[in-house]
Amino acid sequence: MANGDFDVAYLTQPKGIAGEHAISGVHDVGFHILFANLDVWFISNEIPFDNLSKFFTIKDASRYDRNEYLGEYRIR
Repeated sequence: MANGDFDVAYLTQPKGIAGEHAISGVHDVGFHILFANLDVWFISNEIPFDNLSKFFTIKDASRYDRNEYLGEYRIR
């Protein structure tokens, strides 16, 4: 994670597509996500962007089940 604020409204590109606002990580198979409740998950690069973007804001995340949309892409 880099210092600074980043508006999630600009996260419009899936991982793997080069671009300033793409999601990426340093691992070949996935990346870490820190949730507002302080849970940390390691998520596969194969996750559909639409599944992931449901959890970009607290308001949206409260509408969806984390295990349903992210669970099968979680690497333990």
